[in-house]
Amino acid sequence: MTMFIYLQYHLKQNEKIIFIKNLDKIGYILYTNLKITQILYNDYINFTLFYQISKKNYYFDVIQRNFKKNLQNILT
Repeated sequence: MTMFIYLQYHLKQNEKIIFIKNLDKIGYILYTNLKITQILYNDYINFTLFYQISKKNYYFDVIQRNFKKNLQNILT
């Protein structure tokens, strides 16, 4: 079963929520409030990111990325 993990962060003036679909069922994110504290991973993990503004239910910008150590490359 696919798990959805979410974290919150501030980007400019809009608070956004990133929903992360772990396609490989490997790796997850430990977070506190708006800060990413730790990401556990195993080699390269494919994530499909669903960006959502505020608490609205409208998805936009679906981005698929490969990355190894953290999400910082995506958030910046």
